[in-house]
Amino acid sequence: DMAARLARTLVAPSVLDYVEVAEGVSILEIQAPLQVVSKTLAESKIRKTYGVTVLVLRRAKQSDDAQETIISPNADDVIELGDTMVIFGTDEKLRKLEKELSEGSI
Repeated sequence: DMAARLARTLVAPSVLDYVEVAEGVSILEIQAPLQVVSKTLAESKIRKTYGVTVLVLRRAKQSDDAQETIISPNADDVIELGDTMVIFGTDEKLRKLEKELSEGSI
């Protein structure tokens, strides 16, 4: 629902989009938090800490180059400054991630 999506982006500005795919399961699109930039997905501990899965890493566009999209990234893929992360998980686990993003504690 559009109102819920807007509310999420106001509460946590790093949240770019939020889409429910089934009851209790959603996809969250966020700007990569500075705390995980230059770390691998494994080092970021996003999966271990929050129990969610990073489905896509979308690189920030560099000048006229085509935007790089890494679908189903590996644990050793490095998160870069400006990356967008598409994350899949239960609403409960995504809410925990959103809360910590809004508090700057991720």
